[in-house]
Amino acid sequence: MILPFVREIFAELEHSPGFERVRRHLSLNTGRRRVSGLTATARALYLPLMARAARQPVLVVVADNNAAESLELMLKAGCELTGAIDPGRVVRFPAHDVLPFENLSPHPDVQEQRAAALWKLATGAVDVAIAPVEAAALRLFDRDYYAGLAVTLLRGEEVDLEILTGHLASVGYTQMDLVEMPGQFTRRGGILDVYSPEADRPVRIEFFGDEIETIRKFDPETQRSQSGLDEAQLLPLTETPVTERLLAAVNARLSRERIETADQEMAEEAAAAGGVSVFPGWEFFAPVAGAQKALFSLLPHCALFVDEPAMVRNQIERWWNKVEQRHERSGIGSLIRPEDIYLRPEVLQATLQSHMGLDLDQLGAVDVIDEDATLGEIEIPTRPTLRFHGSIPALTEQLRGLMQQESRIVLAVPNQGEVERMATVLREYQIPYRLGSRITHTAETMVEEGSHMAGDLRVPVIVRTPLATGVSFAETRLILFGANDISDEADVTARPVPKKSKTAAFVSDFRDLTIGDFVVHVEHGIAQYQGLKEIVQDGLSVEFMILEFAEQAKLYVPLTRLDLIQKYRSTDTGPAPVLNKLGSQQWTKTKARVRKAMQDMAGELLKLYAQRHTAQGTAFSADNEFQREFEDSFDYN
Repeated sequence: MILPFVREIFAELEHSPGFERVRRHLSLNTGRRRVSGLTATARALYLPLMARAARQPVLVVVADNNAAESLELMLKAGCELTGAIDPGRVVRFPAHDVLPFENLSPHPDVQEQRAAALWKLATGAVDVAIAPVEAAALRLFDRDYYAGLAVTLLRGEEVDLEILTGHLASVGYTQMDLVEMPGQFTRRGGILDVYSPEADRPVRIEFFGDEIETIRKFDPETQRSQSGLDEAQLLPLTETPVTERLLAAVNARLSRERIETADQEMAEEAAAAGGVSVFPGWEFFAPVAGAQKALFSLLPHCALFVDEPAMVRNQIERWWNKVEQRHERSGIGSLIRPEDIYLRPEVLQATLQSHMGLDLDQLGAVDVIDEDATLGEIEIPTRPTLRFHGSIPALTEQLRGLMQQESRIVLAVPNQGEVERMATVLREYQIPYRLGSRITHTAETMVEEGSHMAGDLRVPVIVRTPLATGVSFAETRLILFGANDISDEADVTARPVPKKSKTAAFVSDFRDLTIGDFVVHVEHGIAQYQGLKEIVQDGLSVEFMILEFAEQAKLYVPLTRLDLIQKYRSTDTGPAPVLNKLGSQQWTKTKARVRKAMQDMAGELLKLYAQRHTAQGTAFSADNEFQREFEDSFDYN
């Protein structure tokens, strides 16, 4: 946790002349201005302050998904340091990982992130939204449509359980016998177990008739109920619910030529009567069901910030050329055109240039050709800090010089081990310091912290934050040194652990898979891989993986469901595995037996650790400074 005095240090940024001009512009709520001179780290620190000064939500448009991920990480760190806005109200709305007309559906993780972001945008739970330009161009439905994707259940209210489970299935949840992973639900009479994305635990909802009697969290490993709740929020896993109306509208648009009618209502009725279903890539065609809005409409009163406008314009051209090429190769013709799915580039660019807000351009207008000279530039001079390449004497000498100049110094380190190591180094070189992050450590460390907080407040402040590169603010005498400035290590920035991809366990193995290799299907068991085969469905070519089970039974698995497959692993000299039989209970019994064996092993380990904990050990001498420095040199303390 960042201590309050650190936020007072960064509050000086609001009093710089450049920021005062930005504040006045945002208060007028009209026109656009260019802000130049901000490095990536300076941008992360100034953006929360600008968002607070705007007094309305802010939409930040960047070039691509990589830029959006990097900005999100740094912006949340800036929110923590400045305290200007809540980091939890910073939302990234990613672009799809595939393009339309490729017969591929977006990855489930991407769909889940987009769905949650759209719901938050529609319900006003966002202060800053970060979106690649592709995501900003997609045609969307109105706010009420996305606000209805999530369900809030309150204890004591009446809910139709049939309608609720139908809604969960439509927004991407999978019905299972046992809820163990996010996105799963199961119903047993009047009890509903469901695991919502972004939740730390699944919830068990007990009904008395149609009334919700209790809501409790439960452990997915033991299935035991835990603490009670007054409400539960069930977020969606997809932004395109699988409804009959939506599927009929998509199928009617694609089949209009075949049924030879121009009446949209008749086309939808004919498609619905034909029992239409989803197909790979159908999500991109959902806008034909009446989506005429854009991302800007979900934030009707917002300030628009464009990060590096020249890069955004170049990305628009490259991306649109790819979309048109995919459309031409698909042969879909005028049934569905790119402009039915996205805003055209000229419309999108006009919106970016006319909407109230700021253009954030580090190098300013001198780096932009044919730029509008009437935009008006506000310069906030910042520059990167010195790199010390691991030289501690050079670092300490620089710190002493800055302290004599009465500069405000912040040392940003990525983890607790680096906090302790940096504090030890400063003590050895007799440089006073303050700890800007609240920690839980030994009593000795807390005493040392208190002793070094005495005296002059203009001493280096050690803060735990993922900002890796430093920045010097010329107008405020504030200097931040990042971990990469101090050390030459390739990657010392602590990043959040990414959510494990559902297909990550198999994608790398799939590249080396050969015919005859053994694989494991999550639901059916061990099979042999027999290659790939393209099958035409509704005029579209879909690629399937062929799996052969016992008695030469074959199962065709679409490549969009690689999350169901894992490569079989064993010793090279071991016997070949026995293939499972499709439709039998053999694999279910095998999984239950393994689960029981793992539970027994866990029980034995608990007993072993308990015995070790109670065993008498040998008392060694306390760790000295050299021992702690050696331990803190490891990255993953």
